[in-house]
This record gives sequence, structure tokens and C-alpha cells, in this order.
Amino acid sequence: MKINRVLITGIIAIIFVFPCVVSAETGTCGSNATATCIWETIVLPNGEKQLVISREGTGNVALNTKTKPWGSGISEIVIKEGINKIKEWAFDEQKGVKSVNMSEAKDLTTIERATFSNIPSLKTVIMPENLTSVYYDRNNDFNNHLFIRSGIEKIYCTASQMTGACSKLAADYNVQKYAQDGNYYIVYDNEDNISAIFDSSSDFQHNKVSDGSYTKKDENEKPIAQYDGRGNVIAAYSYNNDGSVSIYDANGKLIGLQGKRILTVDEASALVKDNKNTFTLKYR
Repeated sequence: MKINRVLITGIIAIIFVFPCVVSAETGTCGSNATATCIWETIVLPNGEKQLVISREGTGNVALNTKTKPWGSGISEIVIKEGINKIKEWAFDEQKGVKSVNMSEAKDLTTIERATFSNIPSLKTVIMPENLTSVYYDRNNDFNNHLFIRSGIEKIYCTASQMTGACSKLAADYNVQKYAQDGNYYIVYDNEDNISAIFDSSSDFQHNKVSDGSYTKKDENEKPIAQYDGRGNVIAAYSYNNDGSVSIYDANGKLIGLQGKRILTVDEASALVKDNKNTFTLKYR
């Protein structure tokens, strides 16, 4: 593979979306002795409304309400940590919902029957990584069907879920593997090629930042690796103490150096050893 030595260009920029919180639109959606399931609605920059469900207190709590206390007009649903179960019919007939993101719901293990039924607008669902039980029986009556009469187009599951809780959904739906990498969601095709990169906002449909190759960054937004469309590293970056950047290929071979300059004659002369009238050009 021929590798261009000038590799810093073309870095994907991450655009963060800062929603505005709508005051007074909060409430509860279940509780136990130590924790409460709480909800709040957030208005997104495009004017649509996002429903965020999380936990207040300690321990896990189930989302257990059929009354839809958050009302109508919701376009996105986000489930966060602390919710370990979504009870049956929780979002049934929640008209207008386009996407459900459960990637942050690290404690969510169980989704009961008909949870996302009768939502024609629903297009994408991101499943949680530790899901062990999702009620879906394609041969049973419609009351037991997780997505009956919903417009679901894509279901995103982690690698472990592809052979676990999501495997039975794959018979009827387009199930794709995803992994979360910092501020990115990486989506793979059936041959484990990277098919798309999305930013960390909840709706995969509207936040694509790249097809195939991408640049991974650290917490300071510095690039640390470039990947090709198959998820292979084609270049890695190392930040040196002198402010320079070393660039290595996939085999660890140094293929580029940025931010260094050749020393002047005076600077290099200071490096003369053993009083010989020679000097060595070095970089810094």
C-alpha cells in the first residue's frame, strides 16, 4: 500500500450539538426503594423534541409507565444509565418518534413485549451493549411483537449482541453492527468493513460525518490514528516532547515527521564531540 506522507490533512471535524433544555417538562416514570426513573424533554436546534430518560438515586430502576406522561410531539428517545428494564407497551403508539438511542443505557438488560409497537415514524433503534433479553416472537400474535406496525428500517447492535439478543431480529430487520469510539459511532457492514461514521448525537440518520475511512482523535482533539474503510490503521501519530509529531505506518515504521526543523550551523556546532572540527545535523 502506498501511503501519502502528508497525512494530517483531511481530519474529520466533530460538530457538537448543544440542545436547549425546556423548563418544567420533567417527571417520573417508575421507582423503587432507592431510585426513581425520571424523564425530561429537550428541544433540539432543529425544533424537534427529544425525550431523555435517566435515573435519580442509586441502584437500577425499571421504566414502568404506560401513561406517556411526557406527552406527544417527541421525535427522539434517549435512554441513559440506571435503567435496567423497559416494561411492556412503554412507547406503544408514541407517534412522531423517529429514533431511539439506548447506547448509553449500560444497565439495560431487558426490553419487554410491544415496547416500540404502533410507531409508523420510527426508523432507527440503537440497542444497549448489555442487553440479554428482548421480547420478539415472529410466530406469536401481534401483541408480543416488539415492532408491530412500526416503520423500523435499521437496528444497530454491538458485536456481542449480533449473536445474542439481536440475532433473532435479524431475520426480519436490517440489523447492523456498531461500536462507540469516543465521539464517534462506527457502523460496519456484513463483511466487517466500516460503512459509515456518525457523531455522538442520538440520531444516526442526521449526523453522518464520513463514509469508510476516518481519523481517530484523543481527548484533546489531536489525531492519533487514521483508518481505512476496513478498520485497519494506515497511520498512527505520536506527539513528542519537543512539539514534533512522528507518523508511523501500520507496521510501526516511521514514515513522516512534522514540526521539526534542521538546526542552524551555530546550533549544530555546539554538538561537536571530542574537539573534532565536525558536527552532526540533528532535528528538534
